[in-house]
Amino acid sequence: MIAYFAKHPTAANVIMFAILLLGVLSLPQLQRDTFPVTPTKNVEIRVSYPGASPQEVAQEICEPLEEALDSLSGISELQCDARENIAIANAEMSSGENIDSFTTDIQQQINSISVFPDRVEQISVTKLNRTATIASIAITGNMSAYDLYLYAQEVKQRFKNHPSIAQVSLKGFSSQEIEIRVSDWLLKQYDISISDLSRLVEQQSISLPAGLLTNQLEQANVRFDQKNTSEQAFKDSIIKSSEGGTQLLLGDIAIIQRRIYPS
Repeated sequence: MIAYFAKHPTAANVIMFAILLLGVLSLPQLQRDTFPVTPTKNVEIRVSYPGASPQEVAQEICEPLEEALDSLSGISELQCDARENIAIANAEMSSGENIDSFTTDIQQQINSISVFPDRVEQISVTKLNRTATIASIAITGNMSAYDLYLYAQEVKQRFKNHPSIAQVSLKGFSSQEIEIRVSDWLLKQYDISISDLSRLVEQQSISLPAGLLTNQLEQANVRFDQKNTSEQAFKDSIIKSSEGGTQLLLGDIAIIQRRIYPS
C-alpha cells in the first residue's frame, strides 16, 4: 500500500480530500451535548416512616427491603440509607437488563413485603433518569420576596408547558414560613399563655396515620389530615370557645403572614 501511494501521489491526495469532505458534510449531524445522554441503570426506592429514628428505619425498613430484593436477579449493587423518618435505597441494574422490566420487578417485590410497620406511609419506586442543564435564568425585580417568588413560579410553569422542556427547577428561595405574631397584652387580656397558644395551634394543624381498613378485595390507609397550609386556615383556628357558642379565633388576636426570604 505504501509503495502504491509513493508511485501515485495523486491518489493519496484524492483519498485525503474525500475523507475531509465526508467529515465536513457529517459535522452538522453530530450530536453535541454538554453531558452525553447515557441510559440509566439506577432505581431509587423511598419509604416514608414518620416518627422513626435512623436505627428503627435500618432494622424495620432497610433489612426487610434488602432481603426482598436479594432474591431478584439483575441487581449488581444495592444500598439502603437509613435516615430519620425515611429510608432511601438505590438499586443498580446489571448490564444487559431492561430498565423498565427491572423497575417493574422491584415494584412487585416491594409490594410483596408484608412485614413493614403500620406507620409506613408512602413507598415510591423511581427510575433515576439523567438530565442535562441547558440554561440558567436569573429573575429580579423591585418587589417583595413573596411577590418575586409568585412571579418566578409563573415563569417556571410557562417553561414546563413547553413540550421540549422536561424539567424546570426553582432555586434561590428559602423554605416558606407562616409567621404568627401575638402581642403580650392580648394574651394577658384573654388569659392565654404563649405555650398554651402554641399547643392549641399544633393540635389543630396535624397530619397523622389513623390505621388501616381491609376487606377481602383491598386495603386502604386511613389518615387524619388537617394540616394547615394557608394563612386563612390558621386564622380560622379556634383558641377559645364559651358555653354560649362564642368562639375566639387565632385571626382575632394574631397577625398571620406568609414570608419567603431569599437564600
